[in-house]
Amino acid sequence: MLIGFSIKTPAQIKNIIKGSPFPFAIGILHIEYERVLSSKSGLSVGGFLSPYGSGSRGIWTMYKFYITHQSRFVPSGLYIGPNLGYVSFDESQFPLMGAQLGYQWAKFKGLTVDLSIGPEYSLISDSEIFGYPFPFMKFNLGYAW
Repeated sequence: MLIGFSIKTPAQIKNIIKGSPFPFAIGILHIEYERVLSSKSGLSVGGFLSPYGSGSRGIWTMYKFYITHQSRFVPSGLYIGPNLGYVSFDESQFPLMGAQLGYQWAKFKGLTVDLSIGPEYSLISDSEIFGYPFPFMKFNLGYAW
């Protein structure tokens, strides 16, 4: 019998799937996928579904530039990035745009922790251009492969 183990090198790790445990605790599904573009950048796509009201939902994308990349198998360290999204709450639907400043830790066996904060702007209605910025904070746990 032959037993083998495979250890992925940095060039082989290209995907990170993440979720936020706090919204999940109250029934909101929040999931995010990050595609590693290089050792210092990644592109995230995410979304959420909520059973509250008439069913809130949203999607977004974000480009991450890792400023202080650490020598690990996935991008980790301090990052900054712009984001765009679209959210629907009850009868209201509006686009979002903003920026995030965050830090991603990459742990052994592919585990990741992602924490970020930044301002978001929303298009409130047709008569107003952009509303006031509101803070957005994110905490995700993930797995890289």
